[in-house]
Amino acid sequence: MKRAFILPAVAIILLAIFVGPYLLLLLIVIPIAYFFIDRLEKAAPKRVTYANIEEVEAKYGQPDDVVVLSATRANELQALMLFYKAQDKVIVCGEEMRLSDLEGVMSKNMATPYTIDE
Repeated sequence: MKRAFILPAVAIILLAIFVGPYLLLLLIVIPIAYFFIDRLEKAAPKRVTYANIEEVEAKYGQPDDVVVLSATRANELQALMLFYKAQDKVIVCGEEMRLSDLEGVMSKNMATPYTIDE
């Protein structure tokens, strides 16, 4: 962190000396901006991810509903959506989300229709 902060500070001081005193205001603005950006990153909620289905079932039990996203990988967590209505949780591709945060889901049929005439 110190190296990432010292180098721009030295560059700003040198620019202020050679270009003008108005750039000295950047010495005040940059640390304040850095503080607020760092604070926002720390305040962001942490994403909970799971490696396999057993971890999820150990924490929440059997899911209320399961949606298979890929039939070829139906026994892998990355191809499932697990719904837990009582806990207000949904596990999508291994990432935990709140069920109440889902606003809208639209399905898309990727299958191509086949008829005998073709």
